[in-house]
Amino acid sequence: MAAVFLFVFGLVIGSFLNVLAFRYDPDQPFFGLKRWGGRSHCLFCSQQLKWYELIPILSFIIQEGRCLVCRKKLFWQYPLVELASGLTFFLPYYFYNSANEASYFITAFWILIFLIFILIWAIDARISVIPDELNFFLGLLGVALLDMTNASRVIWLNHFWAALAGALFFGAIIYFSEGRAMGGGDLKMAVALGLIFGWPNLVYILAVAFVVGAFWGLTLMGLNKKNSKDAVPFGPFLILGSLVIFFFGDVLISAYWRLLI
Repeated sequence: MAAVFLFVFGLVIGSFLNVLAFRYDPDQPFFGLKRWGGRSHCLFCSQQLKWYELIPILSFIIQEGRCLVCRKKLFWQYPLVELASGLTFFLPYYFYNSANEASYFITAFWILIFLIFILIWAIDARISVIPDELNFFLGLLGVALLDMTNASRVIWLNHFWAALAGALFFGAIIYFSEGRAMGGGDLKMAVALGLIFGWPNLVYILAVAFVVGAFWGLTLMGLNKKNSKDAVPFGPFLILGSLVIFFFGDVLISAYWRLLI
């Protein structure tokens, strides 16, 4: 029952994340209260949605992915974000073996980090923008996690050096490509990920992100959906790399070094 409750609660939070993502305006503050208010409506015909059109995932399935009024196809982002948010709330089970008062707070912080990941993915994949506020919040959570785990001075320095390395690496890419290869949002996100994951985990995150990103870009070009001059949002690949290292980092890194030795 607890698992069902957490999943359903996560679906509801995911529905709210969709509201924030679709209403985001790069020219306005992300946390502006005006964006959060107001009834939900169809993005195509502006028809206000009834309660039965707002049931996470289920409404999308019943409506066959279309608005009930204008019959335009709805974005697949709706159910995907809701599902990802629902799965995020299973993280307490991931941390279950260290159940104590401190771990409850740590779990809550990781849930927040994952929810921000979902928001960044939803926004960057759609309009190629990573809000500064979300990157800043990620960095704060990384610092808070270090403080909460009573990290030593060496670990603090490790995470701050990782953040600096991420800034320098992406800064160099932006400088030498004159802003065509990467954006400022990617740089700021790399800094935040450095604070959260430290060194050398940031290196592995970037390795996964660049490999998968390159494969995805080549796939799109092979399907004639992109050409070599088209930009591909990089935030989702940084998130993918972060998730891979979070859940499977130790296994993958050990396997990698065994191959080299």
